[in-house]
Amino acid sequence: MILAGIRLLEERERIYKGRFEELQREIMIGVEQLDRQERLDAREVIEQLRQKNQALRKTHTLTVDG
Repeated sequence: MILAGIRLLEERERIYKGRFEELQREIMIGVEQLDRQERLDAREVIEQLRQKNQALRKTHTLTVDG
Protein backbone atom coordinates (compact mmCIF):
# COMPACT_ATOMS: atom_id res chain seq x y z
CA MET A 1 0.00 0.00 0.00
CA ILE A 2 2.82 2.41 0.85
CA LEU A 3 4.63 1.63 -2.40
CA ALA A 4 1.45 2.34 -4.37
CA GLY A 5 1.18 5.71 -2.63
CA ILE A 6 4.79 6.54 -3.42
CA ARG A 7 4.29 5.57 -7.06
CA LEU A 8 1.21 7.77 -7.25
CA LEU A 9 3.12 10.72 -5.80
CA GLU A 10 5.98 10.15 -8.25
CA GLU A 11 3.51 10.03 -11.15
CA ARG A 12 1.86 13.26 -10.04
CA GLU A 13 5.25 14.94 -9.71
CA ARG A 14 6.17 13.84 -13.23
CA ILE A 15 2.88 15.19 -14.60
CA TYR A 16 3.21 18.52 -12.81
CA LYS A 17 6.81 18.86 -13.97
CA GLY A 18 5.70 18.21 -17.55
CA ARG A 19 2.92 20.78 -17.26
CA PHE A 20 5.33 23.32 -15.81
CA GLU A 21 7.81 22.80 -18.65
CA GLU A 22 5.02 23.10 -21.20
CA LEU A 23 3.83 26.32 -19.58
CA GLN A 24 7.37 27.71 -19.68
CA ARG A 25 7.58 26.95 -23.41
CA GLU A 26 4.24 28.61 -24.05
CA ILE A 27 5.28 31.68 -22.08
CA MET A 28 8.46 31.98 -24.14
CA ILE A 29 6.42 31.72 -27.34
CA GLY A 30 4.14 34.47 -26.02
CA VAL A 31 7.09 36.70 -25.14
CA GLU A 32 8.54 36.21 -28.62
CA GLN A 33 5.17 37.05 -30.17
CA LEU A 34 4.95 40.21 -28.09
CA ASP A 35 8.46 41.17 -29.20
CA ARG A 36 7.20 40.87 -32.78
CA GLN A 37 4.14 42.90 -31.72
CA GLU A 38 1.77 40.03 -32.45
CA ARG A 39 -1.36 40.10 -30.31
CA LEU A 40 -3.93 37.46 -29.42
CA ASP A 41 -7.46 37.77 -28.10
CA ALA A 42 -7.27 37.12 -24.35
CA ARG A 43 -10.67 35.42 -24.17
CA GLU A 44 -9.71 33.03 -26.95
CA VAL A 45 -6.42 32.17 -25.25
CA ILE A 46 -8.12 31.54 -21.90
CA GLU A 47 -10.71 29.29 -23.53
CA GLN A 48 -7.98 27.31 -25.30
CA LEU A 49 -6.12 26.89 -22.00
CA ARG A 50 -9.31 25.70 -20.26
CA GLN A 51 -9.93 23.14 -22.98
CA LYS A 52 -6.34 21.90 -22.81
CA ASN A 53 -6.52 21.66 -19.02
CA GLN A 54 -9.76 19.67 -19.18
CA ALA A 55 -8.22 17.28 -21.70
CA LEU A 56 -5.15 16.80 -19.50
CA ARG A 57 -7.33 16.13 -16.46
CA LYS A 58 -9.35 13.52 -18.36
CA THR A 59 -6.16 11.85 -19.58
CA HIS A 60 -4.68 11.90 -16.08
CA THR A 61 -7.87 10.53 -14.51
CA LEU A 62 -7.96 7.68 -17.01
CA THR A 63 -4.29 6.92 -16.39
CA VAL A 64 -4.60 6.92 -12.59
CA ASP A 65 -7.97 5.18 -12.40
CA GLY A 66 -7.42 2.86 -15.37
